Amino acid sequence: MQLLNGREVAAFHRERVERRLADIQEELHIQPELAIILVGDDAPSAMYARSMQKTARAVGLKAEIYQEPDSISEVELLSLIDKLNEQASVFGILPMMPLPRHLNSQRIIDCIDPKKDVDGLTDVNIAHLYTGRPGFVPCTPRAVIAILDYYHISLSGKDVAIIGRSNVVGKPLAQLCLNRNATVTHCHTRTKDLKAVCRRADLVIA
Repeated sequence: MQLLNGREVAAFHRERVERRLADIQEELHIQPELAIILVGDDAPSAMYARSMQKTARAVGLKAEIYQEPDSISEVELLSLIDKLNEQASVFGILPMMPLPRHLNSQRIIDCIDPKKDVDGLTDVNIAHLYTGRPGFVPCTPRAVIAILDYYHISLSGKDVAIIGRSNVVGKPLAQLCLNRNATVTHCHTRTKDLKAVCRRADLVIA
């Protein structure tokens, strides 16, 4: 059995990100920014936003939290995103979820420039994922693939069991595996005999 050390992989990619950011600043004379949009006072979202800001700044990426009140209108929020789309220094836009109920989350997401949609949730990036074209994908599936790549684990021809079918982890991860010629079994709460499915799989991702 091989132990896959996620921290080792993270350190490897951190060095690559730091070098790339330094190159961008030297070539374009721009300090890249991640725009984190936080609407309301949801405690977990606020904590996650601060955590991402801290991580981004640690590698030299400018990260700003755009805190907006719960009462913000959809028109006002879309206007903010439009402004961030136009700013050359903003390389990524990340709205914290969930948004207040009076806001149409998908409409807000699809207003983001797909080239700045770092969470890979716009319809454009989802289409790119399912058609095998380059684009952003959600961070957790991308991290799984990064770990497999780091340890040179090929998925081609492998039986892969994925447990979970969420839109941000299970579904995109299944497609990433299919794009690498794996045979994917997608497991969920209605899967019969999960134990048997996992036993016959070459790789189980949960």
